[in-house]
Amino acid sequence: MFIEESLWIRQALTDSPLRTGSQVLDIGSSSYEYRTRVQGHIATNIHGPLLERGCAITYVDKKRDSGIDIAADLSKPTLPAALSGRHYEAILCCNILEHVPDRDALICNMVRLARVGGLLVITVPHLYPRHEDPIDTMYRPDIASLVDLVSRYAEVSVRKAEVIPITDRGYYVRERGRLLDYVLPLRTNKLWRYYLKPFRRKVTCAVLEITAVRSSR
Repeated sequence: MFIEESLWIRQALTDSPLRTGSQVLDIGSSSYEYRTRVQGHIATNIHGPLLERGCAITYVDKKRDSGIDIAADLSKPTLPAALSGRHYEAILCCNILEHVPDRDALICNMVRLARVGGLLVITVPHLYPRHEDPIDTMYRPDIASLVDLVSRYAEVSVRKAEVIPITDRGYYVRERGRLLDYVLPLRTNKLWRYYLKPFRRKVTCAVLEITAVRSSR
């Protein structure tokens, strides 16, 4: 997750109805080490403010690791037993939809787990190179396409949505030890994207409120 992306989510949730006792599900949360140290801005800008408001966060990821409450793949058609019957006031799904072969199944399960009136916080790359983790389907939606995907399973109200450019220069610097970055800078050096604004990385971010469910729970 980009720093600017985490700041966008933090701001978007500032005026949300989440309060003490609100249940939040973070899908693809990764480990405690990753979200607090490798990408510490996730804990600082997203999880920290939610916890300060008294929300309870359930961390879900496909792999078992420290700080993961439930190890499960929510892109499968059937919900895992550990989540059966549970419902959440907010569900975070950040940079996950491009990495699953069946994103419809994931969205359907998110709707099953969300309360009516609950929030879906979704981010997906809009302009970004292929990155296998372990796969990349190259799903790169705009706002309308993302809302249309979710609307197959629920009626939603768009609380906030934006395609944000990634302007932090640090994400475009040369990689150490790559000689070609200096010999063929426009072909291999990532920094050219920083200077050419139309080619900067972009992320589609949306906070959607579920007003009615189309799919059965």
